[in-house]
Amino acid sequence: MKPTVTSCAGPDSSKSFLWSRVSLSHDIRLPEALTYKGMSSRRVSRAGTLKLQGENIFLSQALGGWDIGLTPRSDGCLSVYFCQLALGHIDLSTSTFIPATHSCSPPDAQTEDDTPKE
Repeated sequence: MKPTVTSCAGPDSSKSFLWSRVSLSHDIRLPEALTYKGMSSRRVSRAGTLKLQGENIFLSQALGGWDIGLTPRSDGCLSVYFCQLALGHIDLSTSTFIPATHSCSPPDAQTEDDTPKE
């Protein structure tokens, strides 16, 4: 069966991604293959981890088998995207995934009035 390809705008107008959906005639369903223009694209393992710089970094089992987009940030972290959704950041110095609701900075570097900055 021929895949359907769709293009959508990414987090800003300079980035976009394509995905294709392949319908299978049996019960096994594979995730859509996502390609992120202007970003690195990586496949998350079925266990929800991403191998980066020799380290397994846990993201989420819900992302298992899916492609995510990675783009470098000025603070040394990598922004993590699923389609247009910014999921969070990977702190390369600690090889940890930080959800979008938290800052990439260490918690003790923030005061109560600080809000996480993207």
